[in-house]
Amino acid sequence: MPTDFNLSNLNTQKGDFLNLIQRLNDPSIPDRLINLKLQSTEGPIPDTLEIIEAVHTSEVDIAIEASGKLGVAGLLIAAAGLKKSRKATYDAIFKLSTLTEEEGKKKKSKDPYTSCIIETLVNLGAKRWDLIELISSQSYITATDAKKLRIIDDAGIVKSKYNNKNKANTTVASQATT
Repeated sequence: MPTDFNLSNLNTQKGDFLNLIQRLNDPSIPDRLINLKLQSTEGPIPDTLEIIEAVHTSEVDIAIEASGKLGVAGLLIAAAGLKKSRKATYDAIFKLSTLTEEEGKKKKSKDPYTSCIIETLVNLGAKRWDLIELISSQSYITATDAKKLRIIDDAGIVKSKYNNKNKANTTVASQATT
């Protein structure tokens, strides 16, 4: 049975999460999946990269469910999840820079972690040029943008229940006329 873990603040929860990964890395444990709920997750980039490295050098997989206003830490961890198991709610927003709002308003300020963020996201499957364009033009992206970039797999967008019915009705109608 998968293990659930809620992660919002890396400063206080990093040790607990790394201990969980270490415990689940035991080969005698049959199900080594963590259902990781990212809820407005914040934290320093070095701690975030340590968590990603721990996940990707272990036998443990993480399924992601992101919600709220996530910092760069939340964005990177969401991208590091198991492919096809990286979900975000439709209203999730991901920050693209470690700069504060005030620093971001000053055009002279540049995020010292930009290249690290880009390379990590690209190595986790993001589209490089689309990502660079977004980072240079805005501070946050939506769950839909993250899906387009291939950072997450499901943006929580509601799908019409009528689309398949319309196709089925069209097929039935066309068969009836022939």
